[in-house]
Amino acid sequence: MMNNTIPQKPSGGWRLVVSDLDGTLLNEYGLISDENLAAVAALAEQGIAFTVATGRMEKMARAFIRQLQVRLPVITCNGAVIIDPISLDVLYKATLAAEDVRSLVAWLADRELDYLCYTLDQVYYPTGSRRIERFHQYNAIARETGHDPVQLCEISTDGREIINNEFIKVLAILPGPEDHQAMQDYLNAHPAFSGMLSWSDAMDIAAAGVNKGDGLRRLAEHLKISTSQIAAFGDNDNDVPLLTTAGLGIAMGNATAAALNASQVITANHEESGVALGIREFILTMKF
Repeated sequence: MMNNTIPQKPSGGWRLVVSDLDGTLLNEYGLISDENLAAVAALAEQGIAFTVATGRMEKMARAFIRQLQVRLPVITCNGAVIIDPISLDVLYKATLAAEDVRSLVAWLADRELDYLCYTLDQVYYPTGSRRIERFHQYNAIARETGHDPVQLCEISTDGREIINNEFIKVLAILPGPEDHQAMQDYLNAHPAFSGMLSWSDAMDIAAAGVNKGDGLRRLAEHLKISTSQIAAFGDNDNDVPLLTTAGLGIAMGNATAAALNASQVITANHEESGVALGIREFILTMKF
């Protein structure tokens, strides 16, 4: 428990639970435990809806969304995209100006920093990117399990893809503290961007004002429910807006200091099915 004031069960009860994926609902092997699956099913039995809010693009979250039988819109790319998982209709999308992306990519390349550029369903990468290997690994699993792989495209030497595509976010890999500081200085000088750490060495860069909290407000408005009736789980800095916007923010035991400070209660870590424990303790039984 991080804050002194713990909200009581909202008028009308909890209507929705929203969870981050990596480091939260997924274990270190990138899987959803049976305990977490059972807890999400228990929510449905009580008439409480469930969806996800992730930094991933929808296509890289699709297998989990289907495994969880999510029917409500999902928040992806840290709030830059809200998409219906059934029809795949895009309900909201915040894009980056091509000139801004080109400037950012040139800056990252000058510093010899790895990066990935995301459209709605494609990922572009520079020659020699190491981070793209994670997508190759995901695509191998996707093909084996009958899911669509993510289309991966190498950026050409003239960078024409940067101008000719509509990008949602750029993932910048920042291996050292000096890179973190330089990236923050760049963002401070370029107000068209917003940036937030999604991992210790990775920053998601999207359009100004984009974050999971803004995505949650848009989703609540779409569903015609109050954010006070929503509980959210998260573990990293990019989950802070989600945790503070929801009526109840629940941090994982493995959460960063920022996520812990933004939450009202703490559950077990992602290796111990902390989402399932949090659902049982704070949503279904309300043991405050």
